[in-house]
Amino acid sequence: MMVFWFEEALATAQQAARLDPSNGEVRDAVKSVRAVASARLSGNSLFKASKFSEACIAYSEGLEYDSYNSILLCNRAACRSRLGQFEKAVEDCTAALAVQPHHSKARLRRAHCNAELGRWESSIQDFEMLIRESPADEEVGRALFDVQVQLKKQRGEDTKDLKYGSNLAVVSSDERFRRFVTSPGMSVVLFCKKENDEQILQTMEQASKKFPSVNFLKVEVEDHSYLAKSERVTFLPSFKIYKNGSRIKEITGNNRELLEKSIKLHGS
Repeated sequence: MMVFWFEEALATAQQAARLDPSNGEVRDAVKSVRAVASARLSGNSLFKASKFSEACIAYSEGLEYDSYNSILLCNRAACRSRLGQFEKAVEDCTAALAVQPHHSKARLRRAHCNAELGRWESSIQDFEMLIRESPADEEVGRALFDVQVQLKKQRGEDTKDLKYGSNLAVVSSDERFRRFVTSPGMSVVLFCKKENDEQILQTMEQASKKFPSVNFLKVEVEDHSYLAKSERVTFLPSFKIYKNGSRIKEITGNNRELLEKSIKLHGS
């Protein structure tokens, strides 16, 4: 799609030059578009050949003509990350996102580069935004899980029981409940009776698969009446959403659409 954009821009500029060959601004536009297209093609070829320093130079030459070109900025970021220049790569990705906020490749690269720099919270923010846009993307989900674990380690939290894809747990103690809901990120807790409605459990399981970075817990109130009271549970079954230790949303009954919508909304 981006290739077509370059070709269309060049064709438009050339057509304008034919219609008004004496117009200096049009000639400059044609020259600029040609230079950017050439830099992109040259940089891509060098990148594929693993000549990252040369590719970086090629993309930079194109940016001299169009310093706000998000594609060239993102491509140069890819080169810089391969060269271990993660700080500069982050700067390029940030500039690309300023031009094109929904540039998913730039956001993904910035997330990985911030992870390389040990900036776990910044990395998590980008990965969370990406997973909201593509909740079924396992690569992003796994990367988000990995940086969340690193942040927990940095904060001195226990991570030995954490496994990717095992984000659905049954609360066995008050301590376990507190550990989950106060950890960085989001937790969704289902308060229910032991004799569960099969449909409410299916809702929870489907949501846990769709949002692999979110912790999902089940609290059977007969065994944890203190938790039900302290968390002000007045209706069964009900979901409560927690983020960074704060209770932010309650959903009573089995409303899968509202649950998933709320997870997306409060994940931002």
